[in-house]
Amino acid sequence: MTTRRRRILFALGAAATAAALPVRPARAIVRHGRIEPPEPVSEIALTLDDGRATTLPRLLRGRTTALHLMFTGCASTCPIQGATFARLQELLGPRAPGGARS
Repeated sequence: MTTRRRRILFALGAAATAAALPVRPARAIVRHGRIEPPEPVSEIALTLDDGRATTLPRLLRGRTTALHLMFTGCASTCPIQGATFARLQELLGPRAPGGARS
C-alpha cells in the first residue's frame, strides 16, 4: 500500500471517528491585547534564523510580539498564516525588525 493511500485511509478513518463523537458547544475565549495580570513565559530554548541560541523570555522581553508556530509538514493553513505574518511585517515597515533578534 502506498503512503498516499495510507494517508487517505487514515484521513477517512479520522473523519469517521470525529463524526461519531458527541458534539459539545464551543466555549469562546477571547483575549486580545495586553494580558492582565501578565502570565509568565516558559523558559524554552530557541534557535534564531541566524543560528544564535536564545530563550523565549529573552526574545519577548520588552516587545509586543506575535508568534507563528507551525508544523513543517503542514500544507493547509500554515502557509496561509505564514503569508499573513510576512504581509504584516511588510506593512509595519521600519517599525518592525527584519526578524527575530535577541
